[in-house]
Amino acid sequence: MSYLICMSEEACLCREIARMLADELKKRVVIVDTSNEIGGDGDVPHAGIGRARRMQVPNVHMQHNVMIEAVENHMPETIIIDEIGTELEALAASTIAQRGVQLVGTAHEMTIENIIKNPSLQNLVGGIESVTLGDEEAKKRKVQKTILERKGPPTFTCAIELISKTECRVHHRLDATVDAILAVIFQPPSNTMAQMVKAVHMILGLESFGPAPKKPYNDALDIEIEDDEPKRKPSRKRLMPWRYKPFLFSEEPNNNNEVQSHSPPPPPVLN
Repeated sequence: MSYLICMSEEACLCREIARMLADELKKRVVIVDTSNEIGGDGDVPHAGIGRARRMQVPNVHMQHNVMIEAVENHMPETIIIDEIGTELEALAASTIAQRGVQLVGTAHEMTIENIIKNPSLQNLVGGIESVTLGDEEAKKRKVQKTILERKGPPTFTCAIELISKTECRVHHRLDATVDAILAVIFQPPSNTMAQMVKAVHMILGLESFGPAPKKPYNDALDIEIEDDEPKRKPSRKRLMPWRYKPFLFSEEPNNNNEVQSHSPPPPPVLN
């Protein structure tokens, strides 16, 4: 499982991840340290990375070559890449992921949506392509005919957005997150969180693309209620209750203090 970390200050987190994978999980970990933020600038690596190995990058523009060299010469189980920022580095990360090596990378973007809109890093989320839908499909999805869709599987399985030092947002399925973001981007301007959740449900197959069935609305409680009773035509008795009103019984007390009921008089006979 590969992880993508989105934030500008992630060196301490990558250093701790490298130590845990190397010391506690006993994996062969190689760090491709671009600016020596993880392993330090000296000849001896920082003690915080544990038993992980570090590969320094002599030239920033040659980082993609160092990434491929780490896979071919050091046989790592996990590669930690710092600061993926160019298209060549994104392509090299995709190549490493296809070789069965666990990948942990960082990108200087705040959200997944920023990576989608960055042409250099779009390959990290699978790439974006323009697709033209037919009239029936566009009407079914309620979108315009030309939309953007994910081109292929993402390089990373999961993604973590570091909001602050004590708060983060984890995307367990990066492919579903990217599809949901692309589906919401091309909706009408009045986008809400409900539309975002509906898009995720449609992508996961939990909801159809057609319009949702209408439900009766209760204004007093401000909630939607379900009415399972079939709608019937009101009866004649309910429309004209005065024609079916029964006769009233007269009640008169007798000598024994008992209530005596009299039956209604018979209807008149017409000659």
